[in-house]
Amino acid sequence: MATQPSDQMEQKPRSDATEHYLPQELVDIIINEIPIDDHRALSSCALVARSWVYTSQRRLYSRIDMSFLESEEEKTAASPSTGQRFADLLTAAPHIASFVESLSIKNDDEEIDPDFPWLVSSRVAWETIFFDHGLENLLSLYLEFGFYDYGDDTVIFKDLLRRAFNQLPKLQEATLNQICIDVYGIFSLFQGAQAIRHISLCDVVLSESPPQVAAKIVLPIDCLTLSLNDSDFIRLEKMMVELVRDLDALDLSHVTTLWIRFVGLSEILAANGLLHSKETIFPSLRTLKIELDMEVLRTFASRKFITRDLCANPVSLFVLAALRY
Repeated sequence: MATQPSDQMEQKPRSDATEHYLPQELVDIIINEIPIDDHRALSSCALVARSWVYTSQRRLYSRIDMSFLESEEEKTAASPSTGQRFADLLTAAPHIASFVESLSIKNDDEEIDPDFPWLVSSRVAWETIFFDHGLENLLSLYLEFGFYDYGDDTVIFKDLLRRAFNQLPKLQEATLNQICIDVYGIFSLFQGAQAIRHISLCDVVLSESPPQVAAKIVLPIDCLTLSLNDSDFIRLEKMMVELVRDLDALDLSHVTTLWIRFVGLSEILAANGLLHSKETIFPSLRTLKIELDMEVLRTFASRKFITRDLCANPVSLFVLAALRY
């Protein structure tokens, strides 16, 4: 994570002839040529001279990858999670929050207890990052939830996410991975995110309970990516048609690009209903991207299946093979 070199950053930069002979424009060019994941080089640049500090820190902290939880063996006061360390860093140096443009929160530790969700257990760190300091320049956000069903904590879970998204005035792209939630609930999270343009829903497990519709959701997104877990496309198709057409509770009329990733044949068959309802659900659709596993692509006439009903409208179709390593 990019916060690891923070101890070095606390040292005072040198004040010598370097900053007198190199114009700031050249300093910025030099630093911006350094790979964003080369933390050691960027930390060293911040120690060259005072004029190098701002650009070095801005690039160093522009992309943050972290987890809120570590394994039970490592989760001690002496070794806090990377999420807590980042929250502590923002408390000590609030100006760093304005440098963050991309934030990724993942469950990389396989030893994490699946019944111990990070969003609830690390709520203090979450609120420190998003509510106390804010990430006003954040453009891209990736959240991984590990298929945890929040059950009685669902209301708290949704509230924390919704409030966080409302605090991100420049957020353009959001990816929610391995999340358990109802269709209405997942789109309602972004109701206040006015800058959002691309929502990606990956490995989503849809709730069995019917959606609790409160008010109509109108989203300004122009790109929607869908990839569901365990062939949940069947329920997704029914729920989206119900929310958009029957209940008039969801407006996706701004979507011009739809990217669907399929794993099996059952998902494709379920998506047929969604594509048949495209005039109602996606009236502005102009680009459809279908991503299939190689085996599915070999055994199923996907192009005929998809293009048959889209030829009447000016929709560009792309069928891609999903390569697995």
